[in-house]
Amino acid sequence: LEAWFSEPGFRGCPFIKGLTEFDPANDPEVFECGSQHFVKTQRFVEDRLKEVLPNKVEEFAPKVMSLIAGATILAVATGNPESARMSKSMLKTL
Repeated sequence: LEAWFSEPGFRGCPFIKGLTEFDPANDPEVFECGSQHFVKTQRFVEDRLKEVLPNKVEEFAPKVMSLIAGATILAVATGNPESARMSKSMLKTL
């Protein structure tokens, strides 16, 4: 994440923006696209967790997703890519 957050012109995740800025009643396609992105990302996270914590995937996947989303929003809000390292550190303590 830190490499992405450090890229020139980083403006955050377009899927997070789509989910927060568009009304699903008026723009269901935008909402569905954002939702599907998070489903795919969570599957990726779950696959990685199966390798290291096979009995705790259901417990940890939502926590990891929350850390990723939070770090992304914080990086945009502060302009500081350090949020990626903070989230990584938090994950290690879990």
